[in-house]
Amino acid sequence: MKVRKIRLDDINIRPDRQRKFIDDTYLDELSESMRLTGLIHPIVVEEGEKDELFLVSGECRLRAARLLGWKEIDASLREDLDQWEREVIELEENLRRKALTPAEEVLAKERLDKVYREKYGSAEFGSNKGGWGIENTARLLGISAGTASTDLQLARALKNNPEMAKLKTKAQMKSEYKRQQAIKSRQLLVLLKGKQDEQHGLDVKGTNDQGTETYMLDTTRPVIILKTDTRDSITHVRDESIHCLITDPPWQVEHDAIAGTDPSTGLELTKQVLLLLKPKLVDGALCWLFCATKHLIKGTIYKLVLECGYNVFEQIFIWYKPHIAHSSHPYGEIKNDYEPALFFSNGKPRDLMYPIFAINEGKVLGRKIHPEQKPLEIMEKLIDVSTVEGETVIDPFCGSGQVGVAAKKLNRRAILFERQQHWYDVALSNLMEVDK
Repeated sequence: MKVRKIRLDDINIRPDRQRKFIDDTYLDELSESMRLTGLIHPIVVEEGEKDELFLVSGECRLRAARLLGWKEIDASLREDLDQWEREVIELEENLRRKALTPAEEVLAKERLDKVYREKYGSAEFGSNKGGWGIENTARLLGISAGTASTDLQLARALKNNPEMAKLKTKAQMKSEYKRQQAIKSRQLLVLLKGKQDEQHGLDVKGTNDQGTETYMLDTTRPVIILKTDTRDSITHVRDESIHCLITDPPWQVEHDAIAGTDPSTGLELTKQVLLLLKPKLVDGALCWLFCATKHLIKGTIYKLVLECGYNVFEQIFIWYKPHIAHSSHPYGEIKNDYEPALFFSNGKPRDLMYPIFAINEGKVLGRKIHPEQKPLEIMEKLIDVSTVEGETVIDPFCGSGQVGVAAKKLNRRAILFERQQHWYDVALSNLMEVDK
């Protein structure tokens, strides 16, 4: 190889080079190093048509030299390079550098593996016919076959989801890839179990004199609402068929002092339902339990959910209500302009579908029908962040049916229970409005 001084202005950079972004901080550090010690390794160039010179490797050094105001740079002149050799030289040099982002690194490894397979053919598993395999790529890069395989998987995931390139470490990329694979598995499971899910096996007591009636979840009836006490009917729901729980039990705290009602009644009811629900939830199912602030502050709900065998998150979800009025004693207490929801899971939790903040503002549109009615946008957010399309949500105390309405709009399935005739009729009417 010939090394000679070449004018910087005579060197062209092809637009199809592998590396599209070079960090300015790295260029500043490299130019300072070159200013102090000079150029240690020459860049590589080749002659093209019409005697033009094109860069093969060393783009960072070339740019640093331009930053320093150099007029010339040491370069090795390569002749008669074909496209394969040119690409391999660039890839191998890129991989030797430490300035690559995690995304650039795995994409370069994937491209290097591909160009060698294109030249030598892919090795077939269990065959002795030769060809290029993952072990060859691993040896070339000086890494294990397992690491090479993981890097190539990450590269393919990057092509499907370019947003992963923003992640700063390979560990973050692996975590995101694993999360995406889990979501794909859930989506595939919904499709594979479609036939089975259309025969949900819900045998519950009917609302008339005909005794027991069988209810099915299917594409024509994605939401079922049952006028029954949850405790009487939940046992008929198929085990491990529910993917998300969203509910607000009747806590009976509003009239404690006035009517003398016992708040422990609501707590005991909630505990009974949570225990009955647990085997019906899939492993990792996410649960959102709206509760009275006094119960949350005193740790009553936290302790109750733990006693039922659930895994409780350290964060709570808050529905912020900025338009609520002060109480009749505004100087004796803080304005209660929010409702909390305990966030827990059945076993090790699934990942959220996307990040959300703890505090979420929402307003019930129109006239509030149910005293504990939640904004539809809040219900939609909780369902959307907890499930994929086709999965099933349950609300054992459905009230006006907002969970079912949100599920229907988001192409999820839902099972709702309401024992009071008035609220059953209201919820049923709201669900029918969705289709209009």
